[in-house]
Amino acid sequence: MTAQITRLVPNKDQSLGNEPRRAPIRSVKWWGRKIISSLPSFTPSWVESLLRTLFQIQEMPRFPFLRLQKGSLAVTEGRRIFQVSKECAKLEVDFLKSRVEDVNEIMEKVQGNISKLRKENREALGKIGPTITKLHLSGFLLTVKMIKKIVSYFPNLQELVCSNCSLKKSHIKEITKLKALVRLDVSHNQFADSSVVKIAELKNLTFLSLAYCQNISMKGLKVLHKLAYLEQLSLEGCKNINDKSLSAVAKLVNLIALNVSSCSQITGVGLNFLIALKKLTKLSLKLCLNIKDDGLKVLPRFPQLAMLDLTSCYNITNRGLEFVFACSKLQKLVIAYFRVTDEVFEGVSQLKMLKKLVIIGCLNLTNRVCESLATLTGLEQLTLENCEGITDNGLAQLKPLTDLQFLSVEGCHHISNTGVHYVTANSNLKGVKFSKADGISGAAFQHLGKLTKLEMLSLKRCRNVIDTDLPYLKEMKKLRVLGLIHCPRITERGRVFLKERLPHIQVLDGSVPIDLHRVR
Repeated sequence: MTAQITRLVPNKDQSLGNEPRRAPIRSVKWWGRKIISSLPSFTPSWVESLLRTLFQIQEMPRFPFLRLQKGSLAVTEGRRIFQVSKECAKLEVDFLKSRVEDVNEIMEKVQGNISKLRKENREALGKIGPTITKLHLSGFLLTVKMIKKIVSYFPNLQELVCSNCSLKKSHIKEITKLKALVRLDVSHNQFADSSVVKIAELKNLTFLSLAYCQNISMKGLKVLHKLAYLEQLSLEGCKNINDKSLSAVAKLVNLIALNVSSCSQITGVGLNFLIALKKLTKLSLKLCLNIKDDGLKVLPRFPQLAMLDLTSCYNITNRGLEFVFACSKLQKLVIAYFRVTDEVFEGVSQLKMLKKLVIIGCLNLTNRVCESLATLTGLEQLTLENCEGITDNGLAQLKPLTDLQFLSVEGCHHISNTGVHYVTANSNLKGVKFSKADGISGAAFQHLGKLTKLEMLSLKRCRNVIDTDLPYLKEMKKLRVLGLIHCPRITERGRVFLKERLPHIQVLDGSVPIDLHRVR
């Protein structure tokens, strides 16, 4: 049976005591987040209150996932439908009707309601808490007391996210009591190396994110070798991470994925230390500005490397990309804003296993690069965004890519209806994205109708797409998402047509909701 969870949506004419209408969706979200910006403060006691109120339900389900983020609660339950009690419904209506000057009164009312239900909720937590394995908390100023309660209520947590929660050593000390944890995200917190020493006590961790923890240095990373099962590590944005720090990371012999994006002190010397990671399959070097061509010489020595992100490594040229193309097991490659030319891509044919290729903002590339890319017959996803030298003739060269399922040529503004016609030769396409292409008009829709598997189409900033082109979409039986953002000639009448005649298509146009009674 398909999982369906209740979402509370109040009617406009609903009185405070009535139960709101319900619509089945995949998750339940609390509207309290809509007034968080107007609250004087959002304290841990409020977090606790919301947690407790959530469990006042008519039927006690076994749900494995609870998420609380910036004032919203989302619960996913595997196979059963459950209803939230009337007390919670009233609480939600109070939230929706509140104004800034009413906040204090609402807070008192909620606290009173919570105190009445305190005993029942403690009993509910006693039953349901041990079944929860994942808890996401982000953006809250958590106290040590609150962390202690989390540890007490949810002793079997396997995944915990406390991103941007102002965690200090005392918080981390309590978190390390959750011995069942296998995934821990404490990114965007400013604790020091001593806290990393405590984290190393969680022997079962397989995933650890320390992204943007600016105070972490070599001293803290030296103890991570104790995490014998660690497979994924993120040090993104840790400004103190340098080449020497990577020598400590190299002791994590079971590491599969490493993210050191935005660590600007890292050079090719640091990458040499990582050769010891024989199991490494994913490496992100995004915005590592000091990595140059010679630093990439080491990449072919990673025997299992399957994913590589080199976004905005501005100092890499044709010579550096030659080393990248020697990594024969790559399945995903991201290169963006490189000073490279068409000639170097003649070596891309070495990447026989490549499934996804992303090229963004390489302004020196022309149609000739498409001829080289056509040799990657196993390619499933291709992005050529903001490569202004790509035209219709370049798209014609991609015909041999028979397995291609997704193509994005956003920002290639020289593409016209002719180019769209060439694209339809790739009959397995499920997603196509164009943008800023004034040469695309109604004839393009006729061509795209040949793509019987197309599920997503984006025509962002294509200014010559008009209302009368939209009926052609009826031929695209599987189309589910249509992007028409900043298409000025699509009027409200065209949007009404899509709403009434093609209701199964989700239209992304950045506009306000349609008033069907006003447009006839």
